[in-house]
Amino acid sequence: MRVLHYDCFAGLSGDMNLGAMVDLGVDFLRLQEELGKLALPQGSFSLEAVHSGRSGIHGTEVSVHCHGSGGHGHDGVHHGHVHHHEHRSFADVAKLIADSALSERVKRDATAVFRMIAEAEARVHGKSVDEVHFHEVGAVDSIVDVVGAAVCWELLEVDEVSCGRVEMGSGHVHCAHGVMPVPAPATAILAEGFEVSIGGTDHEATTPTGMGLLAAMAVRRDGALSGRVLATGIGVGHRHSERLPNVVRVSLLETADDAEHACRRTDALEVSVNLDDMTAEHVAYLAERLFAAGASDVWQEAVAMKKGRLGTKVTALCRPELEAEMVRCMLVHSSSLGVRVARLSKYESGRSLQERVFEGVPYRRKCREGDDAVRRSKVEFEDLKKLAEMKGVSLERMLRLLDECGCDGKEVARD
Repeated sequence: MRVLHYDCFAGLSGDMNLGAMVDLGVDFLRLQEELGKLALPQGSFSLEAVHSGRSGIHGTEVSVHCHGSGGHGHDGVHHGHVHHHEHRSFADVAKLIADSALSERVKRDATAVFRMIAEAEARVHGKSVDEVHFHEVGAVDSIVDVVGAAVCWELLEVDEVSCGRVEMGSGHVHCAHGVMPVPAPATAILAEGFEVSIGGTDHEATTPTGMGLLAAMAVRRDGALSGRVLATGIGVGHRHSERLPNVVRVSLLETADDAEHACRRTDALEVSVNLDDMTAEHVAYLAERLFAAGASDVWQEAVAMKKGRLGTKVTALCRPELEAEMVRCMLVHSSSLGVRVARLSKYESGRSLQERVFEGVPYRRKCREGDDAVRRSKVEFEDLKKLAEMKGVSLERMLRLLDECGCDGKEVARD
């Protein structure tokens, strides 16, 4: 696995993160090209990257320059000042991302960060997520910070993001709602579950955008993280402090692929529908058609629907590029007038399929990769059933016979 570890000893903001990604090795021109796919007005922003340093620690400082209205939040160049800009709801930002030409992974990760921030803001203001309107975080520079982070994670082929203790800072910050203590209320909520330090520096060290990136994507690391360091980068912020250098350090590591952790991360969709007016036979046929359309898995759940009716929830798991076909299949072969689609990540262990022979009859065994792959293996059910019927024994007895036999086999396929 490729793990991106954040050392936020002096905090994290959106621009510090972009600087760290470029310093780590992300192609700056490629980053600009990908951000150009956002559905924002032409020329509404530009990026600048310069070599910079704080307290003798040098790295890359990235600035997001906004042109025209709609521009600056307190994650951007103009830290700590109030600016007038367009207020966007979470739905507005999510639509802006969805309408872009960005990849599905970037869309999913960026939307997850904004959703996390929206949920925190909703708690602060006692509103629903749909009622929340972003101020600073809805500004163009903050949108570029978040989407830019998602682009960088994809370009770096990151499987996992992790972090240790996060410095919050101290003092007060000026925002659209007035003067707020540090950490800002939304930042404090986003930091729940993380190990933090407060008061290490005299300014807002971690912004809502910075904490949102970690809250949405990072695994908390309290213990050791081992692996081979592929690259290290320093992101330089726009603050100058005598107490802590305004930088963040990131490291890209390749961790060992052992039997417990060897897995790959892929994007996936869950396409689902609730049904209360179809027979069991028709629901089963719907599942068959979904499999035929390319779903990797289909399952049914009993649900209690409105008016106390019992119904069935049918969910198909599929690759993102099959979204249109899955939706079409759901609408054609079910009685529902609508379909829900959820984007998610799926982690899969490496596996291989071995062909073995028992008393002259071939059968297949699926094995998980790793040192204990033989112990973590399973006979394909149809083959097990065929052998049990041939021997005239139960499935359990047949499994014991195969384990006792220890038949040799050869690998015929690998995922």
